[in-house]
Amino acid sequence: MARAQAIEQGPPGGNTARELLSRLRASTGKANEPTHLLVIAFGELTLSIGHSEFFDQVERAMAAVVKANDADLFVLTPFDRAILARTSDYVATGIVSDLKIRVLQLIERMVPEYYGVIDQSRLFRMFDLSRRRDAAISVIEGYMVLAANKTDWQMAPQRGLLTTQHIQEVETLFERGGAAAFCRSLVTGQDMVLAPQDRAPEPVMTEFFVSMESLRNRLFPGVDITANTTLFKVLTLSLDRMVMRAFPHFGRAVRQSSINLNVETTKTREFETFLASKGGQPAASRLNFEFRVVDILENIQIFPAIAKRITQTGAMVTADFVRPEMLGILSFEKLHVRMVKILWEPGCGDVLRERRSEISALTRHEVAVAFCRVGDPEAVRLGQSLGVVLYQGYFIDGLLRSTADREEYILR
Repeated sequence: MARAQAIEQGPPGGNTARELLSRLRASTGKANEPTHLLVIAFGELTLSIGHSEFFDQVERAMAAVVKANDADLFVLTPFDRAILARTSDYVATGIVSDLKIRVLQLIERMVPEYYGVIDQSRLFRMFDLSRRRDAAISVIEGYMVLAANKTDWQMAPQRGLLTTQHIQEVETLFERGGAAAFCRSLVTGQDMVLAPQDRAPEPVMTEFFVSMESLRNRLFPGVDITANTTLFKVLTLSLDRMVMRAFPHFGRAVRQSSINLNVETTKTREFETFLASKGGQPAASRLNFEFRVVDILENIQIFPAIAKRITQTGAMVTADFVRPEMLGILSFEKLHVRMVKILWEPGCGDVLRERRSEISALTRHEVAVAFCRVGDPEAVRLGQSLGVVLYQGYFIDGLLRSTADREEYILR
């Protein structure tokens, strides 16, 4: 109810976001209707930069792009915008590229100390409305809820950036405090469940990972740890080493233990030692190694050999964070991947239904398919209709909080 009221109320100072939402909901896919929505989260920039003059320049650059492409501009929040256009995929890609170039030029000229450390993927999100209309609507609804419940729209203060000193601090704390303290402070576990139709969900695997939220709140308050992507990668490589050393101190897994690593970590002596020791498990089959699909692609020439070496020990290899659109593009079985974790996002149902045959092909090749980041029951209902029986996410966490919940909530 609160969300519905917030959506109706919309952002302060105007109803342009409400108008956008109305147009998206009313669209029927006719030839004369908009085909693409671009959401520009310039609020992400203000978190790191906090320069109002810079933001004004960005606004002018964005207006020029809108005018050149005969598009419509909408205000989502004082710092976030949306562009609605009727155009081809090729031109839509050009609009994003044009804006990226203009923004990066402004950063280089006005705030050069931040040039090269801004994560562009956080700024621009393009939606093809013929395929992802529901996802676009969900995003705009989220902005309206944010706007309706936020009254103080001051420019965010400048935040510090991650440095090598911060990384050294984490390593020093690990050495001084020990693995057990590291686990208590920063490591969390999340269960994956087996949930066929008409059966209560049953936990089958526990993924252990360092909580970035805990890292920010306890060690780096006021520091943007992801803005500098190069140093963030260095941080995650360091955390990989700590996770492997601390693994024996993790909580008890339901059946199988899983950790998410960088592909680069598998080239280290620490990983070879960890793999040879089975992570202290009674059998290697109780180990699962997850690698983000983007990381796999960046190391595509060597990854099959890495994965084969891991699976030959009896451990499992998982491709994590696979977007539905990627199904059918990569041959996961040839990469020696034994599980594919598909990222669930609101509105991705149509794409998943179109990939029904690809999902079936994976299971025929004995590649398990799971939905991750599951935040609502619709993911489970749709997944079961597609033959998917493995799920992980905050919605699943809620089902597992008590035995009673698990027994009473039979997913259908």
